[in-house]
Amino acid sequence: MSAKLFLMHIRSQYKLVFYNFTLQNNRKNYINIITQNT
Repeated sequence: MSAKLFLMHIRSQYKLVFYNFTLQNNRKNYINIITQNT
């Protein structure tokens, strides 16, 4: 595997992890907002 492909692979994995992380944070914030409003 060439270095360029390797870097692209790492970048895509990082984006995926970052996306999942922000998704979980948003879900927690959403739940917090709901529980505070009720």
